[in-house]
Amino acid sequence: MSLIEEGPDKSVRMAHLACVGSHAINGVAALHTE
Repeated sequence: MSLIEEGPDKSVRMAHLACVGSHAINGVAALHTE
């Protein structure tokens, strides 16, 4: 999964960035709930 759109205009794929960010946040939350 690439966070940067490849092509003439490089841009950040916000949906992919949100997926990666939320996965990390959920992982930390799970760690603290144990």
